[in-house]
Amino acid sequence: MSDATPDIQFQAPLGTGQHAVQPGETTDSLAETYGHFWKTIWTHPDNAALVSARNDRNVLLQGDQVFIPDKRPKSESRPTDLIHRFVRKGVPARIKLRALAPDGTPLTNCDYILRVGTRRYEGKSDADGIIDQSVAPSAQTGQLTVYPAQEDMPQELHWTLTIGSLQPVDTVLGIQARLQNLGYDPGALDGRLGPATRKAIGHFRLRNNLPDGTAADQQFVDALEKQHGS
Repeated sequence: MSDATPDIQFQAPLGTGQHAVQPGETTDSLAETYGHFWKTIWTHPDNAALVSARNDRNVLLQGDQVFIPDKRPKSESRPTDLIHRFVRKGVPARIKLRALAPDGTPLTNCDYILRVGTRRYEGKSDADGIIDQSVAPSAQTGQLTVYPAQEDMPQELHWTLTIGSLQPVDTVLGIQARLQNLGYDPGALDGRLGPATRKAIGHFRLRNNLPDGTAADQQFVDALEKQHGS
């Protein structure tokens, strides 16, 4: 394979807030940690430049500086001598992914089981292969099993998912995680474009009718983001 096409210029951390994003953290998990609704953090003016660059509130780069505002007390009037239940907005969080067959076609209307920590979720993909599931904001990894309805497919397909720690698509870790989620094997998620990751990029390019090669160029990144759905 030819590598004449150069890689994209990979992203660096952004933002000026007081919280440096750690591996696995998202806006949803930060909101849970600091006791906020996610919109309170994501729409704060001090995070405007970061929001503009990242687009997705749960795709943050390790080292991004997120501004966390102080909590504001809120009062509610309720009768005494009764039990009242209060639910904090934004909990649980949602993940949305697209299940694809090895040839890249959507796995439509298929039963699935998603395991995240000790929780097990069951459902069915939609007509576009989309799986939309509520999970805990702190979720970072999961195991997805899909049961294809087509006769020419295996009875089960399995994926190890990177959830909370998804990095921007224009970072090496972001590329590796999305390749892994789509069933390609990039090797260790180590932030390096090593031989295994290059090989996975080459396989992805081949299956998606991109020019031959193993480069992480803009055409590849755009196709990867579209295929992954984020």
